[in-house]
Amino acid sequence: MSFLSKLLERVVADRLIAHMRENDLYMPLQSAYRQNCTTETALLHVHDSVIRSIDECKGVILLLIDMSAAFDTTDHAILLNTLSNTIGVKDHCLSWFAAYTYTDNTQCRLPVSSQNHTS
Repeated sequence: MSFLSKLLERVVADRLIAHMRENDLYMPLQSAYRQNCTTETALLHVHDSVIRSIDECKGVILLLIDMSAAFDTTDHAILLNTLSNTIGVKDHCLSWFAAYTYTDNTQCRLPVSSQNHTS
């Protein structure tokens, strides 16, 4: 992937993460894409929950799923619906996600606005 594509992905990811953080859209136990929430903190939380359950004589079931190819198997219509209705992604930004998810290549047209957006 070209440098510009990677740069654009990083900018979009940073903006989306900031939007989700500012609007408190993360699920309470979500660790991915959160500041100060690493794989280690997620594992410590799971470990602590398992130990507490065992101490309380409760049953424990742990299901581990490899999500490395999850985006490739995601229904893009559901993804776009969630981005729009739950996250609040609208208009040109949603069109960009749609073009990005439905094309086999990484090229898509970005609308150019005459307005200067600083946010």
